[in-house]
Amino acid sequence: MHLNNETLVLLSKFATKAKKHIGMVELNKMFSSQHYANNIFIKARLSDDKELAILTKIVNQELNLNAIEIGSIEAYLETLYADGVGNEYIESCKYYLIILADYLYSIQADGKSYRQAVDSMILHADIAEQPLCLHIARAFYPFWINEHKLAYKAPNQALLKANTSDIEAQKKPHLHCGIP
Repeated sequence: MHLNNETLVLLSKFATKAKKHIGMVELNKMFSSQHYANNIFIKARLSDDKELAILTKIVNQELNLNAIEIGSIEAYLETLYADGVGNEYIESCKYYLIILADYLYSIQADGKSYRQAVDSMILHADIAEQPLCLHIARAFYPFWINEHKLAYKAPNQALLKANTSDIEAQKKPHLHCGIP
């Protein structure tokens, strides 16, 4: 990956701002471990600092990283805010979604894999927290699976469109020769 000066300055600004809200960010590790980078971006995006949230989106776009979990978490939280859910519950959701996102990293986008990830998370949660974790995971699933469908639908449609135009281009020379 080639980084220009602007990107390096942006990353430095991100790391400095993130340190105040989520702790130390190891920039070199963000380039060597996408899992680590994903985890950092989710924590930063869910922090209560609006500037850090905006920086997170900008850095994520600049580095062209996968933002499926971030997008699905944002959509889920927006729904909770719109429904007038209390801040205490939303903060609990943020906490557990950060943990869940770690278990969801790079799994297949299907119900079985999601259930296995949730089961693993539940096994590591305190017994008193398990019902809330399970409730949040169940409520979050439609947002997560929908974000995966949207992410994979767009490239496939572009590929399909490209293939269709290739087929049409191949037909045109034959049409000029009188071959159906």
